[in-house]
Amino acid sequence: MSRTPKEATIIILDVGKNTLAKSGANKSQTFFEQAKQCASKIIQRKIFSKPNDEIGLVLMGTDDTKNQLHEKLGGYDRICEKINLSMVNCTQLRTIENEISVSESTADWIDGLVVGLNFLKESAQAKKFASLKLVLISPLTSQIHSDDTDKIVDALNQMQVELNVINDNVKYVSSDEDDDFGRIYTQEYGIFSQSVNKTQQQAKNEEIITNIVCETNGVLCDIDSAELMLIHFQKKKSRAMPWNCPLTIGTKIKIFTSSYILVTEDKGLGSFKTEFVHKRREQQSSAEGVATEKIQENVAVPAITSEDVDMDTGEATNSIHATKYVTEYFKNDRPYEPDFDNLMKAYMYGTTVVPYDTTNVDYQSGEKCLSMIGFISKDLLFEEFLVGNGASIVTAQKGYDVSEAKLIALIQAMKNMNTYMLARRVYRNNSLPKIMVLIPNFRHKIPCLTMLETAYNEETVSFEFPSLRVKKFTPSTEQYQAIDNLIDSMDLMDAVDDGTGIREAFSLHRTLNPATQHIYRCLAKRAIDSNSPLLSVSEDLLELVDIPKKIKMNSKEYMDKVKEIFPLEVVEKQSEKWLKKFPKLNAEGATDENQPTNAESNIQQDENRVVLVEVGTVTPAEDFYTLLERGEKFATLCLQIQNVIYDLVINSMKIQTEKIFKAISIFRDEAKKMAPYKFNDWIKEFKTSLVGRGKVDFWKSVIDEEKLGLITSEESSLSTCTVEEAEQFYIIDFGVKISDSNEDNPPENIDDLFD
Repeated sequence: MSRTPKEATIIILDVGKNTLAKSGANKSQTFFEQAKQCASKIIQRKIFSKPNDEIGLVLMGTDDTKNQLHEKLGGYDRICEKINLSMVNCTQLRTIENEISVSESTADWIDGLVVGLNFLKESAQAKKFASLKLVLISPLTSQIHSDDTDKIVDALNQMQVELNVINDNVKYVSSDEDDDFGRIYTQEYGIFSQSVNKTQQQAKNEEIITNIVCETNGVLCDIDSAELMLIHFQKKKSRAMPWNCPLTIGTKIKIFTSSYILVTEDKGLGSFKTEFVHKRREQQSSAEGVATEKIQENVAVPAITSEDVDMDTGEATNSIHATKYVTEYFKNDRPYEPDFDNLMKAYMYGTTVVPYDTTNVDYQSGEKCLSMIGFISKDLLFEEFLVGNGASIVTAQKGYDVSEAKLIALIQAMKNMNTYMLARRVYRNNSLPKIMVLIPNFRHKIPCLTMLETAYNEETVSFEFPSLRVKKFTPSTEQYQAIDNLIDSMDLMDAVDDGTGIREAFSLHRTLNPATQHIYRCLAKRAIDSNSPLLSVSEDLLELVDIPKKIKMNSKEYMDKVKEIFPLEVVEKQSEKWLKKFPKLNAEGATDENQPTNAESNIQQDENRVVLVEVGTVTPAEDFYTLLERGEKFATLCLQIQNVIYDLVINSMKIQTEKIFKAISIFRDEAKKMAPYKFNDWIKEFKTSLVGRGKVDFWKSVIDEEKLGLITSEESSLSTCTVEEAEQFYIIDFGVKISDSNEDNPPENIDDLFD
């Protein structure tokens, strides 16, 4: 398997005293500070996107001299080869952050360019690289000894080295050019600005470096733009792996094709792994305070000092905690040890267990294939029928010229007839078959098929909504015009104007995932300083998914107009109106004089067109009261509301306290009048279930605090419970065992939970 092509880069960083001048558009930082950040971001970007690339660092303007040409030939003073050419790593980041500072000297930038070129040549000659690059970061204000640069140009062209010059006095201009297909496109390139005051030496230096860049096809870049481009990390590029499978049409036509993933779901960084550093006792003195950190590709290793590791056993002590997963089995709330040898797989349909044998039930799709089912008109394919997590491009397999000719003819015919192809795809032997749609397309003048997955009938959900086209909601001409203006003002095609030209906002190739970018920055920050706090989300990341400033400004007027001609009114929900008729369900409470009559209840019921059959889990209190007013038997309703309360408290994932409180309150109030013993008997069993299942907090916060316990003889003449017994009832006795009776088992009918 071929290796990923590598790139060798030498960064030539100016650290002389001439870099202390203010730089950038805002003049808030010195050139040295910006240059240092730029060099650090180049390495950070490569760590995450191209971890196999190699980088070296040459400093010019240092107080000392340390380079190969000085040792061999002399001269080339104040230039230091700081970092040898090696794979990008976090040590390089820490070197730039902690060991590089502004000096009191200056150096000839041409000498620095020569040293960097020689350093690149000597370091890369024994290795194999796909490309070589020199990055010069300098304000170009220092004195030079000679302006003869012909040898430099010849060496750059002979070695095929790409030269990138980063300076703070570069502006961008654009020109229209023709490509090979006759299309006109706009190309931007950098030139030195002539609108700022310069010294004679600076102007001469800019003229020399411009000639070098032009003769070597190099690049001039402004330092602000460089930081803006480097601030976002790129995903590590991987070699495209094709899925080779013949496309069969009928029984006689076979086209050998390869499909490549075009769009897929980003999985982000991989799982974090931790390395422990084990030290022996005799090495403890030298190991104190030593930390190891490693960030390579998608592996992050936190710093662990010798204080965190027991030197005798090698186990983590304070800051590192091991996690152990334990699986326990229960049957009817009792510990149970299953016999795995006699178990078989099964499906659960509600409460029914349906066992099955994998050898007889699993669908066998056969060998991998991509076979045509038929053709459909493109007007019959709706976007809502497309599923899956990405798209693929289907081209002719390399080396099959006859298949390429067949595929080109097929694509051209489908394009002319406005048709799409439906095909059955089996990715590997006996994997689940999928119905794919193949759309004819031309990418960069190359004919291909875009392959997307479509849904099965079981995967579609049909919703029915009332029609909005009624007289009551018909918009006026003014309202139509206001919405049209708002849409026009929020057009994304020219929403970005950042000084580099007007372009589309949220384009596919420019929009990055802010969450992934933030993780990359946090990892890079921790790689430099493991004790630093985590970074907060920066403004530029928030702007990635925010409304562009231009759209905010352009749409403000039309937004206000829409608010004006589309006034919003607070509409009281019908259920809230209905609840107000039941004083016992209101939190504030009301007198029994306001209680609705049977006629009012029936009218309300007819208006809502609701026919209640039993008490449900959605509105149990309201259902109980309505059914009781309708004339249903109290004993039947008691059993229904008891089951509902049990479901809401015991079987529900989240306890809805207010709903349960209303249900228990109305049950208790009605039981006072008709049969207190039904409530008292039930509340005793309910208490036992709550205590046995560890829901003591619910008992205290609802039953005890709201005094929803036993109905006493003072509250109802039909009750035989005394006040002392009722007060004693609120006390939790943790010695109470869980009842083995059927009342503690979940009710069989739990369908109401899914209403």
